[in-house]
Amino acid sequence: FLYAQGMGVDLGYHATGESFTLTLPDIGETEEQAIEVATATIEEPIVEDTAPPEEIGSEEATTDDGLDSSCIDQQGKFKNRNNKNRSCDWMSKSGDTLHSNIQDRECGIQSLGTQPSELGLKCRYTCRAYNGCLLKDAQDVASEVDLVQPPPIAEAIDVDDAAEVAAPCIIDVCNLELSHTCLLKYKVNNPTLVTPVNTITLELVCEGEEWIGIGFSNDGQMIGSEGVLGVPGSVPQKYVLGGKDNSSVMPMAAHKQTLTDASVEYESGLTILKFTKTMKEEGEVEIRSGENTFLYAQGMGLDLGYHATGESFTLSLPGLEEE
Repeated sequence: FLYAQGMGVDLGYHATGESFTLTLPDIGETEEQAIEVATATIEEPIVEDTAPPEEIGSEEATTDDGLDSSCIDQQGKFKNRNNKNRSCDWMSKSGDTLHSNIQDRECGIQSLGTQPSELGLKCRYTCRAYNGCLLKDAQDVASEVDLVQPPPIAEAIDVDDAAEVAAPCIIDVCNLELSHTCLLKYKVNNPTLVTPVNTITLELVCEGEEWIGIGFSNDGQMIGSEGVLGVPGSVPQKYVLGGKDNSSVMPMAAHKQTLTDASVEYESGLTILKFTKTMKEEGEVEIRSGENTFLYAQGMGLDLGYHATGESFTLSLPGLEEE
């Protein structure tokens, strides 16, 4: 089957949509046979559990919905991607959802090779759609229960050294999941003899082949912001985002095109936009240490125009050396 959610009440491009598989019963069965089979399936024990009720935290215990009973949210506040203390409820502000942009960032996305934050590891129920707790077939719980155990917390994040979580973004590349289809990699570069200014290297990786972009904003709104947009096979450029129509999104003047190591390519099902940008440029939105407001967009094809997904997000950057 396919489903689509449009971008308004006029039939046209859709903002989201994909194919999915639906398994239907044998239509040759009589109603009595179908009821008999369904009843037998329901009555069949999923997991043989002899543990007393107070031992529901044991590895063998399961809940009625097929979840490993250790898949629970822990109480308290834990470090999120931005190194802030948040509770599990913070990830599901809009209700008890399986997927959201926040959950994409905190719970980790295996297909993109990203690991969960400390918050994502502690909130196993909220992240159940990402960590294996939400099993497709409840009858497979007994054989799969060992697969949903999280890695030791020390392997994913050093809680005792939480203050150093942001520091590697100067030494190493840091990752931020923007959605279930886009990942941002970033690294701050201190001044060198060759480049005597602070720069930031950004890499946006999105599933599919379409134009993608990263924006820099003072207020989180597209209009009045600036961005770097790229179409696979071309050279990324800096743009002024003057409005939501194509005629208002214009490349900056040639002397403003100061990106280095800029490229955008499509390979192995992914569109990859890379560039290094000077963080403080005259007449442009400044990128600072601390919190910054960024934008991202994933287009609907190879022609610059409306984007299928995109939003503003906050990126906390480590302290910089004086230029």
